[in-house]
Amino acid sequence: MISQSCSYLPYSKRTEIVDGYSQWVRQQLDDGYIGYYANFMFNQLPGGRRVHVEIMKKEVAAVHGKLTLRVVRKPNSKEWQPLRPRFIGCPDLPVWKNRRRNLPLDIVNDGLHFNGIWFVPPKRRELGGKCVQGADGRRSRLTTGLIKHFKDLESSYRSRSLGSIHLVRLKDEDVCDYAFKAFKAGKVHYDDMLVL
Repeated sequence: MISQSCSYLPYSKRTEIVDGYSQWVRQQLDDGYIGYYANFMFNQLPGGRRVHVEIMKKEVAAVHGKLTLRVVRKPNSKEWQPLRPRFIGCPDLPVWKNRRRNLPLDIVNDGLHFNGIWFVPPKRRELGGKCVQGADGRRSRLTTGLIKHFKDLESSYRSRSLGSIHLVRLKDEDVCDYAFKAFKAGKVHYDDMLVL
C-alpha cells in the first residue's frame, strides 16, 4: 500500500492506488477469505464535510472493532492475526443518474456516505475451499455468513450516527473501481481512506 499522505494526487497516481487495492482484493480472495462490498449510510451528521468524513471513519472503525471481537477470540494475539477481519474503504458521493430517485441522499449529508470492502475468514462450519485459520488451527467464531450476521445483530452495530450497513458478497476484485470511484475522481483525499 502507498503511504503517501498529501491532499492532492494526480489521476495517474490515484488510478495506480486503486489498481493496487484491486490486486490486494484478488490476493485475499485467492487466500480463501470471503469478501463483501459494504455500504454505510449515515443519519444527518453535525458540521461540514470534513467533520462528516471524520465521524464516518470513526463509526466504520467502531463497527470493524465490534465485528473483530465476534470473529476472533483474542484479536491482539499473534496466533489469531490471520482470522482478523480486513477492511479498506473511503467516503463516496452519489452518482446522479436520476435525481428524483436519489433525492434522500441529496438531503442527508449532501449525499456523502462510506463504501468499503471487507474480508473475513470462512464461517466456522463452512466446508470446502481453502481453510483460513490461526497458527494453532483455530477458525473464525462466526457461525453464519457476514450478511446474515449483520442482519441478525443489526441493532448492536448501528448507532446514533450510523443508519444502515448494506453488504453484497464479492465475486471478483473489480469492485474497487466502484467502491473507490470518488477517490479515483479526485473528490475525496487519500487521507480519507480507511485501512483496518
